[in-house]
Amino acid sequence: MDPLHFVSLGVCLLLAAGLAVRKDRHAHIPFMVSAFTIDILMVLGLELKRHAIETATHTHSPLMLVHISMSIVVVLLYVFQIVTGIRKAKGHPVRIHGTTGWTLFVLRLGNFVTSIMIMHR
Repeated sequence: MDPLHFVSLGVCLLLAAGLAVRKDRHAHIPFMVSAFTIDILMVLGLELKRHAIETATHTHSPLMLVHISMSIVVVLLYVFQIVTGIRKAKGHPVRIHGTTGWTLFVLRLGNFVTSIMIMHR
């Protein structure tokens, strides 16, 4: 398995831990911020090292297209979760934060699985 798969698995585990303690703000926020930060740094590293965006624009593989689509939505959801999370931390009710958090988690797991599938083709 590629070393980045271990990093990706770590991100998924951090997200799972953050969801498990979502009622405890003092535990939830550090897990999620760590997962988001590591994941975004990994994406930047992939772009710098492997030119991921350029490669993605030239693919015709249906599996790769699914993987890329999930990746884009995950990054967008990270931004949304950070914005709504900050609002929640300031005491504003943001009901959709939980639903989009679970959606992000499921898509991030799908991203992890498809990355392994792509590697083993």
